[in-house]
Amino acid sequence: MKHITKNTICIASLILMAGSAQAAVIYNHDFGGAAATDLNGLSTDTGTGTWVSSTDWKADGSISGSSSAAEDDSAFLSFAPVGGNVYTLSATFTLPTDGESTSAWVGLGFTASAVTGSHTSGAGFWPAPNNPTAWMLYRRNTEVKTYAGPSTGGSVVEGNFSGASKILSVDLDTTGAQWKAEWYVDGT
Repeated sequence: MKHITKNTICIASLILMAGSAQAAVIYNHDFGGAAATDLNGLSTDTGTGTWVSSTDWKADGSISGSSSAAEDDSAFLSFAPVGGNVYTLSATFTLPTDGESTSAWVGLGFTASAVTGSHTSGAGFWPAPNNPTAWMLYRRNTEVKTYAGPSTGGSVVEGNFSGASKILSVDLDTTGAQWKAEWYVDGT
């Protein structure tokens, strides 16, 4: 387990898998790098992904930046889903116990682009041009919300999940004419 300091959110691992007849890992990253090394430009442990991230994301999975509400510390891997598969995006998150606003959050999901920066400047994870679909967030106050589309409206499921770390997962099913999504916290 990684040590969490004030103003730090940590992602312990990330896995993107596709399954149709047989499951295959597309990306896997265990964030075993150094806290002083930027994540941006690093390759995934499995797959041919290259991280695009803000400078606050580090190779050990920590995010150390200001606690500004306008700041968006995004990290992306290029991926375009195709029909006929079920994709699972999963990550283990550890939230800070102090220092951040109780509304501070970390998100996980599928996006159209990989533009980092502040959401107030038209970049970041949830607004245009990234326009995430099938995504979820985990707040420092232990609230989990799920979303079927872009922005932060249209929450599908809400709940409070206490505990030091959580495994968040999004399943994207592209096998039908209309794609479907399911969201999980610790497998539930």
